[in-house]
Amino acid sequence: MLLQKSINEHLDLVIQHKMTVTAFSEHFDISRSWASELIRRKRNGEPLEKERGHRDEIFSESQKARIRKQYTDLMLSNGKMPSMNVLRECMRIDDGKFPEASIETYRKTVIDLIEYPEKKNKKTYRKRFEAPSVGFIIQGDVTTHSWIDRANPFSLLLFIDDKSRYVMFADFIDSDNIENHKVAVKAWLKTFGKPAIVYYDNDPKYARGGYMRLLLERIGIRVINTKPYKPQGKGKLERKNGVFQDQLVHYIKLKKADTVDKAREVLRWYVDLHNRTYNRDIKSNPENVFKNSDDVFKYLTDKEWEDIELEFAIKEKRKVSNINEISIGGKYMLVPKLSNLPLSGRWVDIVVRSQYWIKVYYKNQYVTQYKWEDIYDQQNS
Repeated sequence: MLLQKSINEHLDLVIQHKMTVTAFSEHFDISRSWASELIRRKRNGEPLEKERGHRDEIFSESQKARIRKQYTDLMLSNGKMPSMNVLRECMRIDDGKFPEASIETYRKTVIDLIEYPEKKNKKTYRKRFEAPSVGFIIQGDVTTHSWIDRANPFSLLLFIDDKSRYVMFADFIDSDNIENHKVAVKAWLKTFGKPAIVYYDNDPKYARGGYMRLLLERIGIRVINTKPYKPQGKGKLERKNGVFQDQLVHYIKLKKADTVDKAREVLRWYVDLHNRTYNRDIKSNPENVFKNSDDVFKYLTDKEWEDIELEFAIKEKRKVSNINEISIGGKYMLVPKLSNLPLSGRWVDIVVRSQYWIKVYYKNQYVTQYKWEDIYDQQNS
């Protein structure tokens, strides 16, 4: 009775356009087609439950066989099986017209297989601190895993928004080094703006005095290494890493991605899917919460972005030759005078933004700029 009352109340919200059909179907873990049928019955004043005779099964025997085969095909070399959510999504990927069904229907289809794992007791998660608004805290971490079945482990760099659990950046990296972290931070800064706080563990790059910490603090972003206000704060990102490890590996196998570049394509697709998937903790999907909540990101002016570009760029020194040239990438480039001052014989700073430009400074004063293609494309032609 309580369930029926809850369904009726939520159907009223859908009919009043206060709740989407998708949110309704995800809330009660039913297919969208069944949700639409319930809405139709509610609007027409029909009983939600109807007497029915023999009920046809959702899946035919041949479709059940396809599901079982897909399930066993997705088994990893360590014996790990896909979740029912992953299995259902994989069937949709293989056949866009495959019948809609709940995860419990899928479970009943494969539960008798010897590959189906024994049921584990559900973990109880404590209530965690939640940021008051989007952009208040960004959490980052690196997790290393065998993303490609039977291949050596490699690393995934991940940043999420604390309030919405929205994945802001995810990419496989060849090394957990400063340059890869600079690429990641620049990417979400450019797309979303400056958050109030970045939370990272005690990795030396983000710890007190670390390069990334100093870099972020110089552009007005606070960095914390302790758990934010609650000792269990880091658990959200650890759980997110676990979800990626549980699900992404099966999609990579399904799509036969056997190289890091191919796996990266699957990762981009999966992040979009993940951000649009219902999350019980936030009672919505991350994308919806991220886009429709109070937002404290500070968007960057052109001048602020130029300063950030300089902070994040690669910096080197060059000595100007007697004929006012410096060598960059094996090519000699002319260095003009600075306010009628010849710079021959002097040391200048070059700032490199890979694939874009190279700028020259003398004692922090701008001298000139070279286009990336003027130096490197000419060498390749």
